[in-house]
Amino acid sequence: MGASFLAALPLPARALSCSSQPLPFGTAIHCVVELSQDRLELFWKNPAGQPFGSFHSLFHYLEAQGKKVLFATNGGMYEPDLSPVGWYVEGGKELVKLNQRKGFGNFYLKPNGVLAWNRWQAWIGPSEEMEAKQADFLWATQSGPLLVHHGEITPAIPMHSRSRYIRNGVGLLDRHRVVFVITETPVTLYEFALIFRKNFSCREALYLDGSISSIYSLPLGIWKERGPMGPILAVWTPANTQSR
Repeated sequence: MGASFLAALPLPARALSCSSQPLPFGTAIHCVVELSQDRLELFWKNPAGQPFGSFHSLFHYLEAQGKKVLFATNGGMYEPDLSPVGWYVEGGKELVKLNQRKGFGNFYLKPNGVLAWNRWQAWIGPSEEMEAKQADFLWATQSGPLLVHHGEITPAIPMHSRSRYIRNGVGLLDRHRVVFVITETPVTLYEFALIFRKNFSCREALYLDGSISSIYSLPLGIWKERGPMGPILAVWTPANTQSR
């Protein structure tokens, strides 16, 4: 689905903030989520056991529950049947086990990593460190590679690659805030990692996907959906929340 710009609407009072940032090689949209105030959750299947697969399907489901989506993006790499490639935890339930296999492609560039969070804190780090932390988090998605680890770009990411795609990922600003970034112009994986390290000073950041990377932002009036999705990350609020 191409860009669809929504009519300006009064937004519920939340910490979520979204904006577009100019970069040396184009622009990127970023949204900062404050976990203590924003309801960030993962969604994969509907009650009938079918993957949502699209923003429209997920939004329709949540609207029926009296929930309005403020922000959404694809939430990690997935198989042809839209099932997560790696570890997936939704509302405290482990639905897919941690993937520690070897393979080809971005997911298997080492280290790959996990984004995990609960109602007040988040963690991004190598997958092999996640097993000791599982009990602390309600949601988790595994993807790869880690773009930034301990403040440095992952050495496995090729500096001189010419492979350019629209890309999205997530970085840790502090224990309580995460930033989601999606480029509006194609970039290399290394350039994308630079955004998190230089523009947002993230010490940890995780790649979510490229090519199909999609975003919905109510604050910016943007809906860009580039193909079927497996897991979807979304920030929602009760539809009857008092507007600003």
